[in-house]
Amino acid sequence: MKRFLLMFGIFFVVSSFVLTGCGKPPDSKSKPPKGYVAKPVSRPAPKAEKPAPATPAQQEAPSVAEAPAKPAPAAPAAGEAGDVIEMKNTKAFDPHKMGIVMFTHTKHFSAKPDGYGIACGDCHHDKEGKPLALKVGDSVQGCMECHDKPGKTPRKPAGISPAEWDAMQLEYYYGAIHINCIDCHKAGGAGPVKCTDCHIKP
Repeated sequence: MKRFLLMFGIFFVVSSFVLTGCGKPPDSKSKPPKGYVAKPVSRPAPKAEKPAPATPAQQEAPSVAEAPAKPAPAAPAAGEAGDVIEMKNTKAFDPHKMGIVMFTHTKHFSAKPDGYGIACGDCHHDKEGKPLALKVGDSVQGCMECHDKPGKTPRKPAGISPAEWDAMQLEYYYGAIHINCIDCHKAGGAGPVKCTDCHIKP
């Protein structure tokens, strides 16, 4: 009887391990259990090896430290846009409550497939809202030059027409920039439209 119980116990333990997957490696997609805190593992630094003596040819060649450094990319001049524009407008919002949008300017106007192929005039327009015929490098005014009301657009007043509401929103930098970006993203069907897709938390 004791043997039977012992064999049954061993069978039970082994079968429970097999059924629960104890022998499988952990799934890389699985999350750690709630309350789990990972502890950093300290590993000893690798021992530095002594460099081999330099050959005469190596002694004559300039070292990497002596090689001339590559110049840093030039900052865009006034009125020019860089590759990525930090959309931090402190005249319109102070302080910012959302993450600052890092607008990929070059990616937007570059031709497909490397970019989105958006024409300059799709974003930059005149005072009537008509697209400007611009080319890369042309000077443009900032949005705040015309859409000069700071702060968030107020709530839509009751009883105004959609056209009046659009005009009211466009007086504000907040309204203009959001209408310009979100409407284009919705129309194209490819751009983000959720707040946190563009306003990434730092």
